[in-house]
Amino acid sequence: MTVHNFGPGPAVLPDSVKLEITEAISDFHGTGIGILEISHRSKHFEQVITLAEERIRRLLLIPSEYAVMFCHGGATMQFSMVPLNLGQGYQELPEYLLSGVWAVKAFEEAQRLVGANENGSSSADKFRSLPQILPVREGAPYLHYTSNNTIYGTQWWPQPQAAVPLVCDASSDLFSRPLDITTHAAVYSCAQKNFGCAGLTIAIVRRDLIERAPSNLPVLLAYRTYEKHQSLYNTPATFPIYVAERYLAWIEEQGGVTEMERRSRSRADIVYRCIDENPIYQPYAASAYRSLMNATFTLPTPECEKQFLNKAESAGLVGLKGHKLLGGIRASLYNALSQEAVVNLVTFMTDFAKRWDS
Repeated sequence: MTVHNFGPGPAVLPDSVKLEITEAISDFHGTGIGILEISHRSKHFEQVITLAEERIRRLLLIPSEYAVMFCHGGATMQFSMVPLNLGQGYQELPEYLLSGVWAVKAFEEAQRLVGANENGSSSADKFRSLPQILPVREGAPYLHYTSNNTIYGTQWWPQPQAAVPLVCDASSDLFSRPLDITTHAAVYSCAQKNFGCAGLTIAIVRRDLIERAPSNLPVLLAYRTYEKHQSLYNTPATFPIYVAERYLAWIEEQGGVTEMERRSRSRADIVYRCIDENPIYQPYAASAYRSLMNATFTLPTPECEKQFLNKAESAGLVGLKGHKLLGGIRASLYNALSQEAVVNLVTFMTDFAKRWDS
């Protein structure tokens, strides 16, 4: 039985990438040692990290005015790095759009470290929608938003517009669609959903803003450390960087982020159509804000949801349990998820709905 992974992250990888990884663990490019053993100072890894940056720049059309950095600590460390590096020494405090749990966490960390203002929030409707964007205070360094909300299943379409540079936590939809980097002060994303495995976060930051950051920041919380040392100040996450480079090569081969967006829309349309056609499934996110990455819904009773999850797993459909804060069902539809997986899911959902109704 084929198992299809709908988990929210770490998420499914392309089959061809998994095959390359398997081979590289034993022998990386004929060196006689595996990728897990390669020194981060070696010419072999230098090629890996150089290729990874080149692919990121091509896929996202990143100008030279932006640094591309390979960081530790997930998006959560960026909740600290962004305000420390980009939010100090300005006339006003940075502003945050609160559209879900992770957006709130980013805001609370910025408040704690340097101070921050809430621009808008959708907490009143339990994050079923996205917040209204209010005028940003003149002199604010940036407006922060979370482009996709994995727990609640909402996504910004299009990206917010503001009179100040944007900072985007794109941890669950980067490389799934085009993004205008030039309107942003910074974009950051952990890799384990759409372009790699856990252990790597990339940060794309305007170089002039890196130079303006305070000089007394802890060494690994300062973007200038990563920029100056090409992300090699200390041992980086070598294996996750290699996985990302291979995954990004796969994205390029498939047609780039435009093709990823086309596939994302196709997958999401199939799943949402099934949800809308079967009253047993109640979507969580308001229809105007539905995410292409995470389809969230509930069933009539906890017992019904339990049966759904058990039968789905028996059918080879795993990772569908909703986040503990929300419950219900969540189907994550990331870049490497196959069309076959989606077809199998909606076939199962349609059959389950008929059986439950009877």
